[in-house]
Amino acid sequence: MMMPRAMPMALHETDTVVLGLGAMGSAALYHLALRGVPALGIEQFRLGHDRGSTHGPSRVFRPFYTNPLYVQMARTAQAQWQELERRTQTPLLRLCGQLVIAQPDNAKFQESLKALQESREDHDVLTRDQVARQFPMMQLPAGSVACWVPRAGFLEPTYALSILVAEARKAGADAWEEQTVTGLNPRDGRLEITTPDHRILCRRLICTGGSWTASLLPDLQLALKVTRQQKFHFRSSDVADLHPDQVPVYTDYDLNYYGFPVWRGILNVADDNWGDFTDPNEVDRSPDAETKARLQDWVEALFPNRGWQHVHTETCLYTNTPDDDFIIDRHPEVPNVIIGAGLSGHGFKFTPLLGELLVQLALGETPGLDIRALGLQPERNLTLKN
Repeated sequence: MMMPRAMPMALHETDTVVLGLGAMGSAALYHLALRGVPALGIEQFRLGHDRGSTHGPSRVFRPFYTNPLYVQMARTAQAQWQELERRTQTPLLRLCGQLVIAQPDNAKFQESLKALQESREDHDVLTRDQVARQFPMMQLPAGSVACWVPRAGFLEPTYALSILVAEARKAGADAWEEQTVTGLNPRDGRLEITTPDHRILCRRLICTGGSWTASLLPDLQLALKVTRQQKFHFRSSDVADLHPDQVPVYTDYDLNYYGFPVWRGILNVADDNWGDFTDPNEVDRSPDAETKARLQDWVEALFPNRGWQHVHTETCLYTNTPDDDFIIDRHPEVPNVIIGAGLSGHGFKFTPLLGELLVQLALGETPGLDIRALGLQPERNLTLKN
């Protein structure tokens, strides 16, 4: 079906295998374990690695979207993050609000305001002067306005995923690391997965391979474009008023830049425009000097006279669909394979919800949200077969 078989060494049988333990995979393994479903998670690198999309100190949590579906998903995901916090007695989601900055005629900004209004999501549109009074440490571009969204903030991805995998293991799941899949094929109603060390038989597979998904499912010819993205970390000795209790996460919709309050001594900012296309196995992780210079200029304009110094560059990957919407669906030819892919650089905030939706599909249940728009329907042009 998908990949050639390799010679197996040891046999392992289970109900459900989760292939790839990034954001969606770790959450799917967690939900399977809580339900008592025998499950095995397989990761090709070390758990918590920095080779894919899900690592580092911060990812934005926000309901500010043009599509009301994502506003609803953010609301549900927030409740699930907070339930995980209660279960583990561990703070994960830090709600400091979001400030979205744009010129008044920015179409995406206006469409997002409409989606918030339709979804009855709390928000306020502020003038530049109002922002200056509420956040005097921030200097907005001339002529801009902003939207203040209180139910927003940030998460720490590496830490959050370690919690999900630990809870999954505690509830009975297995999680293997450094196991590269060399074969994936249907066999007598089940699925056979091979690695250099193991042969695994399972009833169901949840494929959450991130930037490697297209190579894991070559028969689908998924039209996923992998881009190299970089986040730049800056320090200053003058940051007493830039912490999460004083500064929100902030996004410039005219430039497509975003950043975070100072957290653990670091101001973390990034360019959300697509970076260079890349092979996920051959990523150039050296800092891009031109992007770093643009973002440093932005930081110095937004928080002036702080003496910002660049201290670190973090490289991650976006796995982009043609329409920037996710893929959450059943394999069209092998119904016991469930696919979670193409988070397109904006999926981490939904992690626990996406894991639950994948598990619901795998177990033959009706998903808790109407996610038909995230399926493999031909009009989305998600495969090169179309």
